[in-house]
Amino acid sequence: MVKKLFKHELFAVLRLWLPMQIILMAVALFGRIIQFFETDTQAYRIVFGSATVIYVIALIASLMLTLIFGIVRFYKNMFSCEGYLSFTLPVTATQHIMVKTLVAGASMVGTVLVAFVSFMLFSAGEVFVEVMKAVGYLIKRFSAEFGAGNTVAYVVEGVLLVAAYILMMYLLYYACIALGQTFKKNRVIGAVGVYFIYYAITQVVATVFIIICTFLADSGLFQAIGEFIDAQPEISVHLILCALLFWSALFAAIYFFIIRWVIRNKLNLE
Repeated sequence: MVKKLFKHELFAVLRLWLPMQIILMAVALFGRIIQFFETDTQAYRIVFGSATVIYVIALIASLMLTLIFGIVRFYKNMFSCEGYLSFTLPVTATQHIMVKTLVAGASMVGTVLVAFVSFMLFSAGEVFVEVMKAVGYLIKRFSAEFGAGNTVAYVVEGVLLVAAYILMMYLLYYACIALGQTFKKNRVIGAVGVYFIYYAITQVVATVFIIICTFLADSGLFQAIGEFIDAQPEISVHLILCALLFWSALFAAIYFFIIRWVIRNKLNLE
């Protein structure tokens, strides 16, 4: 049943996701075609400037709509009237959350990849060549500094970190939605309120942490950390990436258990 649910969720997302990406690629292609007629006239500059603005708007809209659709779909399927059907399926709360999060995360990754391809298409020419030269130069310098093996490991760790962050981001929004459903009235406003409370708390904690680090900057602990980074830069980068990955996975797990707890104990459908 989980496979069927995953397939249904994937097809439902693709119905909106594919048209958005087709539009983005079409706008990028339109901008590229315009560049074939490049001239020094004012008319060309106006047309190309307009095409660039439209492409940027389409790019931002594609990313934002992918995020919003993943959030809205979770809310409608799980906590609106559609939830009466969703929770009659022989699927556990854990499986519901996993399917929704994985499909939403995959759609965001796909959007980022399409955005990169569209940029390559739109900027194919001198700008694209210069960007690729810069990327190649940075990769060579990085490999020469840290070694090819470490560079590959950094790339793998970076990809895992991005994936974990995307899943954590969706689970955060889902957790806020779930906690908002515990309100008797104005549940959507309650979910928004939960998010802003969370945001305020994290900002306060981050500020306090920065202040503490500032006061302890001259302590022996920070000096020892600085000496270790200077002595072992390759290992330090691995440790930082792994620490960020662990941090993202930890908070993703916390949000996941909050959602599951609400569904199991505080479910209150419209």
